[in-house]
Amino acid sequence: MADEVPLPELFSGTFDDTTLDAWVADLTALASIDQVLLKGSERAHSAPGASVAAAVACLRRGASRGVQVWYRLGEEAWCDTLVRMGDTTRIVRMRVAPELQ
Repeated sequence: MADEVPLPELFSGTFDDTTLDAWVADLTALASIDQVLLKGSERAHSAPGASVAAAVACLRRGASRGVQVWYRLGEEAWCDTLVRMGDTTRIVRMRVAPELQ
């Protein structure tokens, strides 16, 4: 169909705690944070969080099932989703299409 919007490309990986700390520091220093969402439980809707560092702290201690960070870096908008998996954190990154910004 001509009016379909193509799905954005996804990037994924796994962070150890040292890499997760570096991600928090880099994002806080370099990006403009639009929104931080916490996923409280399997059935709960996402709720706004205070900061990237506070959201990651909740994720690490098991108070949150996931974290989503919407941010701008330069002229592009991104969304990173984090899910804790034992001692590591899975990240899925998506560039936000201009029509969704």
